[in-house]
Amino acid sequence: MAFDQTTRKRLADFVGKTRLLLTDEFNRQLQNDYGLDPNSGDVTDLARLEHLDDARRETARLLRDTMEHYLAAADTGTPAKAKKARQDVLDRIVREQAFTILNRLCALRMAEARGLLIESIAKGYQSKGFQLYQRLAGTALGETGACYRLFIFSVFDEFAVDLPVLFDRFSPQGRLFPREAALLNVLQEINHPDIDPLWAEDETIGWIYQYFNQKAERDAMRKASRSPRNSREMAVRNQFFTPRYVVEFLTDNTLGRLWYEMTQGNTALKDFCHYLVCRPTEIFLAEGEQVPKQDKTVEGLSQEELLKQPVHIPHHKLKDPRDIKMLDPACGSMHFGLYAFDLFERIYDDAWDIEAQLGADGFVRTEGLKPIHESYSDKDAFLRDVPRLIIERNIHGIDIDPRAVQIAGLSLWLRAQRSWQTRNVKALERPQIQRSNIVCAEPMPGEADMLNEFTDQLQPRVLGQLVTMVFERMALAGEAGSLLKIEEEIKGAVAEAVQQWQKGPKPEQQLLFPGMEASQPKQQELRFDVTGITDKRFWEQAEDRILDALKKYAELAENGHATRRRLFAKDTARGFAFIDLCRNRYDAILMNPPFGASSRESKEYIDDRYPKSKGDVLANFIERTLQLSTSQGRVGAISSRTPFFLGSFDNLRTEVLGKDGHVRLLADLGDGVLEAMVETAIYVITKHRRGEPESLFFRLLIDTEKGESLQELKEECLCGKVSSRAFVINPKHFEILRGNPYAYWVSKSTIETVGAHDCIEGNKAAIRVGMQTGDDFRFLRTLWEISPRLVSPSPSPPDNRQTVRQQCLMELSSDRAWVPFSKTETASPWYSPITLAAKWLANGYELRNFTNDAGKLRSALRSEQEYFKPGFSYMLRSTRLVPYLVPSGVMPTAGRAQIFPDEGEEYAVLGICASNVGSAVARFSGEMFARPKFQASMVQGLPACEFPQETLATIKDHVDAEVNKRRAVVQRYEPYQEFLLPAWIHSGEGGETAWDLYSLFGRGVENKIAEAFGLSSEQLVELERDIREAVSIRGCSEDDESEDSHDESNEDDQELNVELISETPEAKAVGLLMYVVGVTFGRWDVRIAIDPSLAPKLPAPFDPLSVCPPGMLVGPDGLPAQSGCVVSEEWLRARPDANTLPKEGAIGEATIPDSKYPVQVSWNGILVDDPANAWDIVSRSRSVFELIFGDQYESVEAKVSSIVGARSLQDYIRKSSGFFADHLGVYSKSRRYAPIYWPLSTPSGSYTIWLYYHRLTDQTLYTCVNDFVDPKLKQVSDDTASLRSKSNRSSAEEKELERLSDLELELKDFRDELLRIARFWKPNLNDGVQITAAPLWNLFQHRQWKARLKETWEKLEAGDYDWAHLALSIWPDRVVRASHKDRSYAIAHDLDDQLWHEVEVEKVGRGGRVTTTTEWQPRDLSSADLQRIITEVKAR
Repeated sequence: MAFDQTTRKRLADFVGKTRLLLTDEFNRQLQNDYGLDPNSGDVTDLARLEHLDDARRETARLLRDTMEHYLAAADTGTPAKAKKARQDVLDRIVREQAFTILNRLCALRMAEARGLLIESIAKGYQSKGFQLYQRLAGTALGETGACYRLFIFSVFDEFAVDLPVLFDRFSPQGRLFPREAALLNVLQEINHPDIDPLWAEDETIGWIYQYFNQKAERDAMRKASRSPRNSREMAVRNQFFTPRYVVEFLTDNTLGRLWYEMTQGNTALKDFCHYLVCRPTEIFLAEGEQVPKQDKTVEGLSQEELLKQPVHIPHHKLKDPRDIKMLDPACGSMHFGLYAFDLFERIYDDAWDIEAQLGADGFVRTEGLKPIHESYSDKDAFLRDVPRLIIERNIHGIDIDPRAVQIAGLSLWLRAQRSWQTRNVKALERPQIQRSNIVCAEPMPGEADMLNEFTDQLQPRVLGQLVTMVFERMALAGEAGSLLKIEEEIKGAVAEAVQQWQKGPKPEQQLLFPGMEASQPKQQELRFDVTGITDKRFWEQAEDRILDALKKYAELAENGHATRRRLFAKDTARGFAFIDLCRNRYDAILMNPPFGASSRESKEYIDDRYPKSKGDVLANFIERTLQLSTSQGRVGAISSRTPFFLGSFDNLRTEVLGKDGHVRLLADLGDGVLEAMVETAIYVITKHRRGEPESLFFRLLIDTEKGESLQELKEECLCGKVSSRAFVINPKHFEILRGNPYAYWVSKSTIETVGAHDCIEGNKAAIRVGMQTGDDFRFLRTLWEISPRLVSPSPSPPDNRQTVRQQCLMELSSDRAWVPFSKTETASPWYSPITLAAKWLANGYELRNFTNDAGKLRSALRSEQEYFKPGFSYMLRSTRLVPYLVPSGVMPTAGRAQIFPDEGEEYAVLGICASNVGSAVARFSGEMFARPKFQASMVQGLPACEFPQETLATIKDHVDAEVNKRRAVVQRYEPYQEFLLPAWIHSGEGGETAWDLYSLFGRGVENKIAEAFGLSSEQLVELERDIREAVSIRGCSEDDESEDSHDESNEDDQELNVELISETPEAKAVGLLMYVVGVTFGRWDVRIAIDPSLAPKLPAPFDPLSVCPPGMLVGPDGLPAQSGCVVSEEWLRARPDANTLPKEGAIGEATIPDSKYPVQVSWNGILVDDPANAWDIVSRSRSVFELIFGDQYESVEAKVSSIVGARSLQDYIRKSSGFFADHLGVYSKSRRYAPIYWPLSTPSGSYTIWLYYHRLTDQTLYTCVNDFVDPKLKQVSDDTASLRSKSNRSSAEEKELERLSDLELELKDFRDELLRIARFWKPNLNDGVQITAAPLWNLFQHRQWKARLKETWEKLEAGDYDWAHLALSIWPDRVVRASHKDRSYAIAHDLDDQLWHEVEVEKVGRGGRVTTTTEWQPRDLSSADLQRIITEVKAR
């Protein structure tokens, strides 16, 4: 039965339900019976558990011992951490107990399905086995539930004879058992009809193992730490069950291929191996015959001709199958082993007949191993013993998870039973499996005292020291797993001791030369005590003696312990079993290795021992398995496809795969293989040897039925046919390309053409990353939440001779604090609006001193020499390179690279990066096929070329046209810095943001660019294939296992929408309404709406961003207008563009009186929702409508209100889900929430004051009270008194009185709250919208915004934002003292000189050299000194 997605989902649901049932049950048992509370972490003293009988008291003791053992490795430094550690440990214990019981019950159910066990689980109490047991027991064993429990225990005990580690009821991990109700519920799930057929499948137990650790747990681990913190996390994060077709493909082409070549194709195995890939012309060489030198005529051959070239297969001696070793170094549930079992059965079947034909000497075998025909009386007897032989001699596995080892052993045992059942071998006639080779990588057992006692008895003394050294190295086994080179550690330890022995005096020398002893170091000062060793033959036997001693010690340490974890009776003792396996060399190695960072405990060791593959355990496993394979062995693996492409694996490809090994076969599968967001490849690697054939690559990235496709390709290869999915190429050709990516789908000639060009880095451009703040909330703002007067570069006259970079450096060193920042949350081709600004006051002085508690700099200020230069960036994660221009005067982000072209090379470099050639080459090194993340190195390695002038002009015209089309759209929408007029008013002819993923230039330009590189049209199509296929599957996969974090360096924008702005009727209506409100506040210049000819031109594409949007109402300095300082229409017409001032003397009247401006502006930034007030927001907005639309204003207002779902303009403005909700959505970008129009309301919303953020002062709230609330309150109070004094009130008057009374109370509370806040509120726009608005949180009625502000206020109160100016104004005492500890706070509050000073300190360097340097330290201030500074701050 195929484990398709539907089947796996059923099984996953089953595991999820039973896990929950068992964990709930065992949580209750721990709490109620054993005095252990997983919820609180509380532990009751064992002596107080008087209700427990002896058996359960022993369980309680063992549970506490287990808990203490786990706690020993936990962080319990504080009471809070200790409590959390106890909770986590008890949760782990519950999980382990639940897993053990579920594992046992499922194993019994699988045994039933194979006829190995009489029906015992399938029907619960009605099972035949239990019915018989109950009849025999009668009533002596209690009620049905209690009797069934004992029956199951007896079955466990019976199976424990063969599988003690799985079924030992007295092991610490299996002490709990569900009570009757819970057990019946679990049995009901096990026997659910939906999963009943699965119990006959060997793979089922493996899927149960994977699904037991849920996705939520993996996500929590990744959230807590990007790298695994321990071996358990490493195991859980990498539990992905390997699909059957992958298992068969890899096993067929490793173990199957090995036997196929040994027998020179004369084996029935080739018919059984459905995925065995053979070339059409394979020539088996005779013993001693050499591989002929390759004929150079292969140059220029087609793919089909290459496939048909003769492949000479070196002679392999026939190996006795009992000596053929297969290893899975990260075995999990041993899925590879189950299928390898099938192949080994057929290999053994072959072997009997081969030995009969060739005689006893037909096979090579280890010394002492008798020929097969001498060992067995006949073939039936031989085949009856084969399942035992396979488990005891052939299949080997290592895992760091003890549960996986249990599952693997069980799987193989069940598989052996199935073989015997198929051959009708009765249970009593089945050979007993005495041992297996599935081991847990774990430290040697026992404690230090026990080891010392053991080694003290070993002679000579150095032997004990060497054993101790190996014991200590084995401490990492549980973390490093198969990557622990323990066999090399043993050799290394012996070599070190030999070297010391060789250098030191021998005892006989000391006798011959008295006095020499004094000149030699004392033995105890050396690492080893080598006294008493006079014969070098001791060292020749040293390794064997160490191993013998370790084996004896391991067995000694296990004896008498209830924690025995041997799968079978004669398995090698714990710890030593791992050493035993590491010393072997293997013919076939099969694996689905872990990937990512190594665990914290093992990182230092792995980085040191694996310099060629440093950085990812996947690469480490590839290097390690090549070392563990025999000279003719094969390694088959499924993994992420990244090792063959990503730049960080360059060393692996060059040093390991290029020199030590050789990729023989690779199938590039992509997504949809593992149950994780991992694009995969499956591949076979051999050790490097002369005469290797060209490698074969299969491309199945867009195939849906990958298993079927692999079979089709295998058949085509055998027939000598090459489809568009198969490629024959020598990996050596990839070395031509920078980084050596395996671009197998590209021909050698194309690789050579591309590789012949220099890189753009250093020749035409610099590709660099910029600044990372370390705290975006603190150091970044949206451009609309800071004063334009503090933003650089400021508007400049047309004759400004400074470069933009010079202007920025000068302004930011004096009176400017902010500069546009290129970090974006979304990106669009050619042009992406910049929405953020970074704090760079005094050229980043605060950021340069932003450190953590240990004094380490939290910010990263990279590539400062490129700051404020023009260039372009690109979508970080996309199917292709999608560049967009970044104007001058912008600080680059560290989140993605920015390209800074050499002067005059801007359009040439853009042409390369935006072309299909550029995207195709960049994609060579992508980590993901559908949406690679374009790292800086990928762009740096793009090939450079010289364009003909005609081509360059074509590129420039195309780029300029595309930029202008997109800017025309952006000009129609707030809050962007390019905003001019709303889309409702300004149609913006020619504006467009749609784009084509297949090509940003179009076919004609793409061909011209390819020609400049020397590529033919056919070669261009060849390169474009990768892009076409990626686009074809774009957006089909969901990211459910991604480890990308949402930190500031992670800007994973995607091209899931091909339009920058969605120009819907609703977006246009909302935009118009926001514009109208902005005009009333004096933000926008309504004259441009009346007369569009007053609109300024936008700057040229690479010119600085406008400090003020082109549609803003400005003064003659080009900055926001103030009362009495509004520019004239003459000034507007005279300015060259939005960021350049009119030429001095070019205009007569620069400004006009407020009375001549068409709109009466609320210069104090306050409007009110009150029809009776002259500053009513609705009336003022309506007057703007009338000014713009004339006689049509009423119909326009009605239409717009209808589109936004409101009855009227007033209805839309008043509803919290109306205007403010839309405004909040529009003005929230780049993970910042920055609305600039604020509605402060009474709780019922009966009265609302609107504030304009950019006009806030410390008097604003007082003005609200004095000019708006108090007059309104007086009016309402008078009206209320008047109605109340009236004697005969109508019902309508009664309702009105009630309304007025409520309003009066609300207004009083509103007034009191405003005055309360006004006393301490000193708004500073540098703090940003969220912090500035936080004290007012209770006056906002929009639920989400109110909650966000409340949370911000609570953090302000707690001191989380003591860098904010508002914090200093409210809590000066606390903030000043915090600034005395954190220099960046002192700088932020201009207290640096008062609280800190620079002092000279001496530092000791390497070799004890003392140097003098300066560093900043807090001044030694008395309490009185600090208090004086606090008083000064309060007086500011």
